[in-house]
Amino acid sequence: MFQENILFHGSGECPLGTISLIMSVQNAPGVMPRRPMRIYGHYAAVYITRGSGWYSDANGCEHVVREGDIIFVFPELGHIYTPDSGTTWDEVYTVFDGPAFELLRSVGLLDSSRPIRRGLEAQVWIDRLTTIANSSHDDTAVARTRQTIQLLELLTEVLAVDDPSGPRDEVPPHWASLACGVLATNLGQSCTVDELARKMNMSADSFRRRFRADVGVSPIEYRQRKRIELACLLLTSTSMTHAQIAQRLGFSDEYHSSLSDFGKM
Repeated sequence: MFQENILFHGSGECPLGTISLIMSVQNAPGVMPRRPMRIYGHYAAVYITRGSGWYSDANGCEHVVREGDIIFVFPELGHIYTPDSGTTWDEVYTVFDGPAFELLRSVGLLDSSRPIRRGLEAQVWIDRLTTIANSSHDDTAVARTRQTIQLLELLTEVLAVDDPSGPRDEVPPHWASLACGVLATNLGQSCTVDELARKMNMSADSFRRRFRADVGVSPIEYRQRKRIELACLLLTSTSMTHAQIAQRLGFSDEYHSSLSDFGKM
């Protein structure tokens, strides 16, 4: 049964930035497929704590999402996200706006071309947001500023995990998770192993070998599976035709996007 729990509902303004809502939701349906896509008008960060599904936006980003992913919503960007067909998921999210968060975007940490992030344990996310929410009894300008700073620190920790401008002297500690995230993003566009290996500070051969050892399939197989998963979801959750899905996900023709073919691949 769908259940919402409002942890914090802000009403006061803060020149630095405003947190307007912190909420946990059980058995959430997500933002259901619709045309035109939803434009939220605010920033939001949605942590999926149970379940899996998919995300799509007006920039053409297509992304399979799963437990542990954080969906970043941008005020002007049309988007949809939803659990796998016939299922629900649990999420804990916060809504925010203001100059401090625009600054995160101006320096490239908040990036609408990379709306899905990982790298933070669910309980850490929940505990940190709960701490912010529990301080709401002190509704003063100083207290609201402190809350905004706490959220900025939390978001920066998440966003800096796979910051492409960061140092590349050694293999990232969560490289396999990061690689899977990249491979599951923008599924209709090209993504070469060589490019991804460089991001992970590895040779292409080393990346392929370590990826297969850690994940169980090759990078190409992993990406193809994610394309198939998303294609099946689009077929069952939207009114898109086989031809439209084939074009969107980069399949060579409509024949390759049929569900019977997906089952054979």
